[in-house]
Amino acid sequence: MSIVKLFFLLFVFLFVGACKSPTPHSYYKISPVEGAECLRYLDRADIAADEFMEVNSFANAGNYLCRVLLASWYERGVAVPIDYDKAREVYQAAAEANPAAYLALGRMAKLGRGQEVDYVLARQLYKRASDAGSLQATTELGKLMEGGKGGAVDPKATLDLYISKSKKYGDEAWIEMRRLRSEGITLELAQEAKYNQLWLQGLQGAIGSRIYKDKLWRLSVGVTSPATAKIRLVFRVGRSMPEVSIEESSGDPSIDEQILASMSLLRMADDFIFPEGETFQVIVAPIVIPRGEKIPRE
Repeated sequence: MSIVKLFFLLFVFLFVGACKSPTPHSYYKISPVEGAECLRYLDRADIAADEFMEVNSFANAGNYLCRVLLASWYERGVAVPIDYDKAREVYQAAAEANPAAYLALGRMAKLGRGQEVDYVLARQLYKRASDAGSLQATTELGKLMEGGKGGAVDPKATLDLYISKSKKYGDEAWIEMRRLRSEGITLELAQEAKYNQLWLQGLQGAIGSRIYKDKLWRLSVGVTSPATAKIRLVFRVGRSMPEVSIEESSGDPSIDEQILASMSLLRMADDFIFPEGETFQVIVAPIVIPRGEKIPRE
């Protein structure tokens, strides 16, 4: 048995900030003006001719989001007749600036839109998008690998793909990895290290979530310094909820009691991967509750 100490400070305001989705402009790396002009058309199917020309103008100027949007209109027949060749051309132009757009080209190859169904090509295109950071492309590639489309059936290679591309606990690649592991496919020793690292980050988020949901920040209202404590979590094989105790008191028994009550509700959807021969893992985590900070709403 070993003790893992999580060296992070669980400030509520940091947790809330981390949970917020990135703004569309920062996500797509586009200017606010051009981004606004294209974003407002994303969920619309009734596009007027002048609106189409506006998006087309931004796309021709090199705007990534507008190019992807324009290509999708050609692919789906929005404001113009369906034109798969033109859709591929515009998607390709977008992919040259951001390879994540190969996701759309992979989908067209997989579905045979304007071309013969080509799973081999779809795999290649999905891989390019996956390597550029698209988790959706990663899962689409994984489905082809699991189904033996465009190549051999290879669930182990698919698991390897998911763990290599997973960026955080609970993301799309992690969820698919979870499913394959439940079917008995195992990670290599080196992969287990990354798995556990992401799992610990997920635990960090779960602790922060409990602080926020149970409004523990109210415990510091009116005090001159943050309430701090350390909790001891014991995870055992086959159990999703840890045994929780106070490792280091906050100095206030009532605060300790509320921290303990909150953290006793912790639950992880996946097991920590224990070192061979060990059946439980002890994790010590600090709890820092800021002084009555006003928590921003999501």
